[in-house]
Amino acid sequence: MNKTIKHILKGILFVVIAIVVIFLCIRTYYKFFNSNDADLTTEETDILLLSQTYPTTFYFIGDTIPLDKSITTKNITVDEVSNITTSKKEWAMLVINDLNDDLPIREEQWKNIVDTVQNNSHINCMYLGNSDWDVMEKQGYFSGKEDLDDTDLSMGLIHQKTSVINTLGMLKADDDPDDLPALLLHEQAYDLQTSRT
Repeated sequence: MNKTIKHILKGILFVVIAIVVIFLCIRTYYKFFNSNDADLTTEETDILLLSQTYPTTFYFIGDTIPLDKSITTKNITVDEVSNITTSKKEWAMLVINDLNDDLPIREEQWKNIVDTVQNNSHINCMYLGNSDWDVMEKQGYFSGKEDLDDTDLSMGLIHQKTSVINTLGMLKADDDPDDLPALLLHEQAYDLQTSRT
């Protein structure tokens, strides 16, 4: 009889240990492999992408636009653009904030901006404003003004796979200025995702 009780206790102990192991395996799986990305907003997803998947530093010329605290931002002058560097797994978004039409950027500085972006596939650029389009076009930031209108307040110089393209329409004159931080984050996240797939 004593032997039977020992076998029953061993069996019960085995079942309890098996249940605990199964429970821990399920918890571990859900913690590490089943993320709740479906529950995230677009802005939260963009923030995760730009802080973890594609670590991006936003460099601002002109007024800084406040971004989420997990995103790295730096203020620079137009003469410091050529000092922007990225490693193999880091990216940069140069934001030229000329919405107040108060940034005196000379032609040779625009040329330096264009050269810096075109020669580093990890740097994108977004110009906010519309007062410098003539000099920007002259220095190769874009070609052809036929697609532009006075309501456009943004133009990107963006890397897409092996090309550098222009993007328009991220910001229009009638857009809510409070949406600008989310628009900048989304533009960079979208561009990085599509150029890396």
